[in-house]
Amino acid sequence: MSSGSAVGAVLAGYFAAVGAFPGVLLGPVSLLVAGIGTGARAIDGRLRQPGREAKRPKGRRPEEEASVASRVAVPTSVPALLVGHTYAWDHRLAGVLRVGRAEAKREAAEGRLELLEAIASHGAATFNTAMFVRPLLHAASPQQGGLLSRADFITRAEDIDCPAVTESTSLGSVLRAPWANQPGEAAGVGHALCAVDGAGQLAALCFRRVAEGIEIPELDLLAPEAAVPVVHGEPRLKPGSALGAPAPIALVVDETGAPLGAYAEPNAAQLDVAQFGNAQLRLVVQR
Repeated sequence: MSSGSAVGAVLAGYFAAVGAFPGVLLGPVSLLVAGIGTGARAIDGRLRQPGREAKRPKGRRPEEEASVASRVAVPTSVPALLVGHTYAWDHRLAGVLRVGRAEAKREAAEGRLELLEAIASHGAATFNTAMFVRPLLHAASPQQGGLLSRADFITRAEDIDCPAVTESTSLGSVLRAPWANQPGEAAGVGHALCAVDGAGQLAALCFRRVAEGIEIPELDLLAPEAAVPVVHGEPRLKPGSALGAPAPIALVVDETGAPLGAYAEPNAAQLDVAQFGNAQLRLVVQR
């Protein structure tokens, strides 16, 4: 795109993927933003461990196989990215979602289309409504052998927006998400989007897409198997904890902190990289 904000561009690309594929929205996502008036921000849309305000389940025995329902984690993609959307200086939310809605319609994915339309109208509050919460609880509540609770869907904005971390590399200074180097694996294939705009804002976003997962038919979505099941006699992972996921993206900056380009590590997460914005963007790929 020749005009518009970098953040708006990568969000539009993400929601286009959401509309086209069932295995995107319920997975992890990370967003980096840098530019004049923005600073260097990292937006955390990783999955969270379920079970807030719920009794500890009995748990499976170590030799028993975990139920599929117990692997459904708490998605935070939309609440996180709508916090990131506040850095898009030009885009209305409906415009960011336009292509995604068209893709969902083209795929005849009525559940995804209805959800995207609700997000366009109600924003992050959609993730706390019955139309979104009930299908997930139906698939993965304690009654179904899962861990999800109603309290898991209350967004905590203070956990989402944080300063990016500056690191020195052979390329110079790069900005990363604070969780970029934390251990963790995620199902599916990683994708990255990057954009620069005429105001000097630079944005990079990475997400995961699964082709196989736990079906949420009412929403036309697939949930990745990501939550950590409770094992009898062992400490459980604290509910609300962020689940590790690759975030192999960074922004390259000069000595003054001005953004120069995007940096991705495709070998770390099988990244497919898409680029938006003007041709002055320098995309650097580490082999």
